Amino acid sequence: MPFPSAKKKITFDDVECPEYWCEFKTMAGMKYKEVRTMLAGNDPEDNSIDHVSNLLEATILAWNLPEEDGGEVLPIPSTDPTSIQKLPNIIVTHLVNEISGSDGSAESENLEQTS
Repeated sequence: MPFPSAKKKITFDDVECPEYWCEFKTMAGMKYKEVRTMLAGNDPEDNSIDHVSNLLEATILAWNLPEEDGGEVLPIPSTDPTSIQKLPNIIVTHLVNEISGSDGSAESENLEQTS
């Protein structure tokens, strides 16, 4: 059985933005050392740490996402961490779910079981 893919390229069809794409390192395919470095000292209860920014800065390799439709492509987060703050929340949420391997289905299934 091969190791999980270390990179993935997605489009944003699911959020009705099919013209945009992003290539990133997958959490499943990253080396443990990289994940540990990315998360080192990050207490999930510490609100002063921006866990989403840390994740996106460490994993995004390339994208064609602009600040607004038709605008110039933003630099990737490892080059300019403020780029993330200029994106719509739905794009950031989609990226986090794709990179972490979560599609939200587990949460939906859990909610259905308790209803």
